[in-house]
Amino acid sequence: MSNKEAVKILKKKLDTCTRATEQALKKKDYKAVEKSMRIAFVFMKAHNALKKQIPQKLVILADKNACSCSVCGNIINDCLASYCSKCGQRIDWEET
Repeated sequence: MSNKEAVKILKKKLDTCTRATEQALKKKDYKAVEKSMRIAFVFMKAHNALKKQIPQKLVILADKNACSCSVCGNIINDCLASYCSKCGQRIDWEET
């Protein structure tokens, strides 16, 4: 399974938890709300962490003759870096 496939699965699980939370709120079942929110939080953290592992292309800044992270905008000075030093996003150096 690729990282992109796993991200899609985690997103679906997160959406399911969100719907479960909404249904529990309508029923005023606060224990179920708490449980589904805790599970949703775990899926959200996993989803966000896994998204960081999917390499993103850099933004080429022509006026500064440099590159920046496409996620957070951090200037990337180290052309050997695998990850952004500010947000941790994996860098795709292909075609750069």
